[in-house]
Amino acid sequence: MSDYPHKNARHPVYIWEWRKKSGMTSLAVAEASGIDRSLLSQLETGSKRVNVDHLIKLSKVFKCHPGDILRSPDDPFFQISAEIAELPEAQQKKAKKLILTFFKDDS
Repeated sequence: MSDYPHKNARHPVYIWEWRKKSGMTSLAVAEASGIDRSLLSQLETGSKRVNVDHLIKLSKVFKCHPGDILRSPDDPFFQISAEIAELPEAQQKKAKKLILTFFKDDS
């Protein structure tokens, strides 16, 4: 998915990408989240900064964690963490332990 040209590159959010991935229109997201459509547009472009309340409302619409909206839904690390989150707790611990072995210093 191509990157949306965020005006606020220092603090990008990926509302547009999440909306496109979900196949929803801006009107549908605005209605489902309770966020005014013009404000949603400003949040998508970065001309207005998102706050925690916005993230919580949008995460319910996109069925994700509020923090997930701060990264692209196409981010491979996001996809891995989403897969791990679907595992039973015991398997989650094993998966995390395995991944952490790649970060250990061998020297």
